[in-house]
Amino acid sequence: YCYDRYHREANERSESDYIRNYGYKPYPNFLTTTENTDKILYEGVELEADDINDLSACTNALYALSDNEKLFYMKSDGSLSSDEGVEVVTHPATLEFHRTSFPWGNIISTIDDYDGTSHANGHCGLHVHVNRDFFANDELASLKLVYIFDKHWDKLVKFSRRKDFSYCEKPDEI
Repeated sequence: YCYDRYHREANERSESDYIRNYGYKPYPNFLTTTENTDKILYEGVELEADDINDLSACTNALYALSDNEKLFYMKSDGSLSSDEGVEVVTHPATLEFHRTSFPWGNIISTIDDYDGTSHANGHCGLHVHVNRDFFANDELASLKLVYIFDKHWDKLVKFSRRKDFSYCEKPDEI
């Protein structure tokens, strides 16, 4: 594929009017409740949901919560049923924004209204991404993050339920 065709196809919608193809990646909309945007930690969340009874109706309801995709968008994912699953992907947001302004309760209840499941079905995940530049040129912050993972490794593995994947194997030395 040439670059233009790849991005044009990745940005097309998939089976639902509001579910984008897996490769879709819009320009990020950074969501914060503060005016000062220097050295802010942003988190982007991917919530996978599957076994949804009426995917089209559910994604229509979710889209209404997305503020025309300014808060989040939906994508297909290879680990989900194509006719029963969706991945809700947030734009990068501060923890405070996620806590106070993001419609998480409405998203969860909407998925629940259509009998969708996430962690309970054994193949969905919740992924949290952080911005790399928050840790750039700050060796102490980077070391703190490594320390947290080292100190709490067993709890993180239990929480993630992914101990059989190579990226969750604890290195011999950190």
